[in-house]
Amino acid sequence: HEWVTDIWGMIALGGFFFICGLPGWAVVRWTFNFINKQEGKTIVEVVKYLKEAKDDLKK
Repeated sequence: HEWVTDIWGMIALGGFFFICGLPGWAVVRWTFNFINKQEGKTIVEVVKYLKEAKDDLKK
């Protein structure tokens, strides 16, 4: 509770929220970039690509 009583505590709290939000932002960004790269492809082609990528991760 002492963090909200002075400016440095508020800055630290803001930095904490910022750092915790970065992974979520990155996942959303990667998802939208993937969707944009798949423009013009059929759903079958996209599913095949995802399956190949999953198989490559298992190796």
